[in-house]
Amino acid sequence: MDEVEGVADYLKSNGYGFKESLRIQSQFLQKKNILKQQQLVLELIEEITTVESLNNAFKRSILLKRTKTIKSRFWRRIIELPIAMAAKNTAWVKKLKKNLCQESPYYPDIRGWNFKEKDRELIRNYFLFVLKSYSEILGRDEELRILSEKLSLYGGTNDFKTIGSRYDADWSLAELRESFKNPYLRNRYFDFYFLVLMNRTSSTELVQRIRESISENVLKRAKNSQYWIFEYFFPADKRMREIILTKLNNQWEERDYTYRFHILKILSNSVVKKGLSQKNPIFNRATFQIERQFYTELLSSGEASHYAFYELSKLGDKSSNHLWWLIF
Repeated sequence: MDEVEGVADYLKSNGYGFKESLRIQSQFLQKKNILKQQQLVLELIEEITTVESLNNAFKRSILLKRTKTIKSRFWRRIIELPIAMAAKNTAWVKKLKKNLCQESPYYPDIRGWNFKEKDRELIRNYFLFVLKSYSEILGRDEELRILSEKLSLYGGTNDFKTIGSRYDADWSLAELRESFKNPYLRNRYFDFYFLVLMNRTSSTELVQRIRESISENVLKRAKNSQYWIFEYFFPADKRMREIILTKLNNQWEERDYTYRFHILKILSNSVVKKGLSQKNPIFNRATFQIERQFYTELLSSGEASHYAFYELSKLGDKSSNHLWWLIF
């Protein structure tokens, strides 16, 4: 099924009603748009890894203009990074790097795209290209190690995991503890340290490290993508709790699927659920009802279709309407 007309003809010949046919055609178009975005990313990767494209200011401007049309913030940033480095714009480079380092570990599940195996190899090599370019321009610092670890986790498979080891991101527990002593790093990337320390140390030490790294100012400056950690830890301080609850409620209103997913996970904490219920009546509903609505909307977005379908099945929602997302 390559064209909408073909889908419409197929549905009509198989007895689908007008409204049902329109719904399915809409799903097809949504999926097709996502595939176009994927193809754009792959094309830009191939162009950017050629020396001629980055060394020419005019070609860089064309690449940047095309990059701005990428809807995924992760892909937009990782594609922009070599362009910023080639332009020798250090402030731009550091901002992109910081945002990439602060991205949620759940982003690949909720907003990630399923690439073919040959494309995954291209992407892996591109990640290595980005890290190599960064190290040649700004050197091998701790933030490069953090970025390489984040990129190695993005792929989720062993071939991607080796990315981190190329740039010394295979921290020992002693190295992590030493790195954590740096107040700049622990305050800016508190969620990263929580992520890599999980399952490597005691829960007592883990909680203590987070208490050391967060404050009212840190929470106010933190990115929405970092708030996932409050699934595991919720401070006792009332003012800090209020900051967190207010930002979580604001994140829900933004309708970003990754941020909403964080909140669904955090709702397992009854104190958080009660606090959010006082700010937004949506949270007075049973958690499974909120989850069902979320995964239905995620499925309808065309992103993470298989994951959303799986979660809906777990919730007992096995509507045949959902199957079309797996067909396209």
